[in-house]
Order: sequence, then C-alpha cells, then structure tokens
Amino acid sequence: MRAALTSHTSIPQRIHPRPSGLGVPEREAPIAFLSFSPILIAAFFCCKRMTTSYTPQEQATIAQAPLLTGFAVAASDLGIVSTAIEVAALSKEIVGAAKKYPHNKVIQAVFSEAALRSGVVKLETPDVKPDDVKAGVLVDRAIVAINTALDTLHGKATPEEISEYKAFIYACADVVAKAAGSGLFGSGVKVSDPEAGALAQLKAALAV
Repeated sequence: MRAALTSHTSIPQRIHPRPSGLGVPEREAPIAFLSFSPILIAAFFCCKRMTTSYTPQEQATIAQAPLLTGFAVAASDLGIVSTAIEVAALSKEIVGAAKKYPHNKVIQAVFSEAALRSGVVKLETPDVKPDDVKAGVLVDRAIVAINTALDTLHGKATPEEISEYKAFIYACADVVAKAAGSGLFGSGVKVSDPEAGALAQLKAALAV
C-alpha cells in the first residue's frame, strides 16, 4: 500500500513561469494588469497633458493679452516721462514672468528665456492708434485680447495655470499704474483716476 501510494502520488514540481512585461508570472499577468491599469491610464493622461504644446499663433495670442493690458493702462494717462517709465516697468514684469511662475507651463511656453530667444514669440508693441487712445477704447481691446487668450487655453491648461496666468496679466496692469506719477519726472500720485478706472475694469474682466 505504501509503495502504491508513493507511485501514484504526484510530487509537486517547482514552476518557473516566464516573466511577463509586468514582472509577474504569466498566469497572474491579467490580474496584475487589471490592478495596475488605473495607474497606467492616469500616467498616460498626465503625460499627454504635460507634453501639450502651443502653436506659434497660440503663443502670440497668449503673449498679446498682458502686453495690450499693460499698454492700455499706460495709455489711460499719458505723459512723456511717466509713460516711458511705465513701459519699462511693463517690460521688466514680462521678462521676469518665467522666474515668478517657474511651474506654470503656459507662462514657460511663451515667456521663458528659451521661448523668447527662439524668436517664435515676439514681444512687439501692440498696434495702438492715436484715435484708440483718444477714445479710450484700449481697455476694451485688452479685455477682448484677454478673453481670446483664455479661450486658447481652454482644454490645454490646468485651472491653476489659468489662474496664475490671469494674475500675471493683472500684475502687468498694476505695475504700470504704480510705476510713475503724472507729475514732473514721474512724481506725484502713482495711480491716477483714469488708471484706477482701467484697473477696475480689468480686474472685473479677469475676476481676480
């Protein structure tokens, strides 16, 4: 009987399954894939978002909004010396945007040193006509530019990135208003009544 049992009892054999791509036995691979699939899917969409790029036209649209916003505030209260000081302040704010928002992919794509050096993004003076300044319509034009830029970012940027971009646009307006007064050589009250009115309109449009 003992001999019969020995002869008919199968001895467990060690199985050396071939490793699957997930590093688990082949029989367990489907289970492992099902357990890891949410992570893989999340990683896929994360990488897809992170590699989102902008066309040259989209970059120009994104760049136009803060530029025109700053010029709109400057043009609301023109002065030979004060306007020059305000334009210099605007340039400094725009050039420093990449350092101020190092993790914002929108700002990095348009205002980083590499983007500016590439020549794709050109920080040119907006086309401002004398009649626009006299009629006081530059703020309206700036708001249109802001809305166009925000439409461009829809579906491409995160809510946090859009929020920072809006804050950056308003910062361009604010720094211009506070750069110089309307007095001799930029002295006097920094924010004039026309500038304060322009800031209020822009702040409402940006919801910041």
